[in-house]
Amino acid sequence: MSITKQVLSYAGKYAASHWAYRVDPGFIIRKYFSAQLPSGVYMVHYVNPSDRNGYRSILKLFSDDVQQLESLWNRPATADEYSAIFSVAGTICQYYSKLGLVPQVLMLGNNSQQCVDGQAVLGNDKEPYFLHLHFYGRGVSSQEYIPGLQLGGKDIGTDVELRSKTSVLPADTDIIRGQLGYADTFPHL
Repeated sequence: MSITKQVLSYAGKYAASHWAYRVDPGFIIRKYFSAQLPSGVYMVHYVNPSDRNGYRSILKLFSDDVQQLESLWNRPATADEYSAIFSVAGTICQYYSKLGLVPQVLMLGNNSQQCVDGQAVLGNDKEPYFLHLHFYGRGVSSQEYIPGLQLGGKDIGTDVELRSKTSVLPADTDIIRGQLGYADTFPHL
């Protein structure tokens, strides 16, 4: 059996209304700019809109230009993209640590990966594959590391619930944004 090292890219298109084309400004914590990324591409850190367990947040590459945004999808990330996003991940982990939590970072993408005829394919008809990281604060789920908001999820030392869906209320979002470094000005790294 021969091993093919090539990763293929899904070539389909996504509806203009697809969630991957936008990030709700009400969930944005901070934008980060890096000289390692092409002009017009930045990283956006935001509260996970579908799950607040562990004060979950996401960091992803983004662009306001649709063509440039689509060029980030369904392909392996570059060394510069990995370097930029993991550099910012260290900063985000510090926000979780300052709350007394153990930060946990996951790079997933499994919902947008597939195997077709024995070949790995990035992207599918439901969602594009793109470089992004998930952040969780790990601790005791019943404690309030942020006053007024229990950590939720599972206690430290157990598996993370990857597909958990705990409602995110607008008030929760504002509280989490404030504690994880919300800023009106955005740093250049």
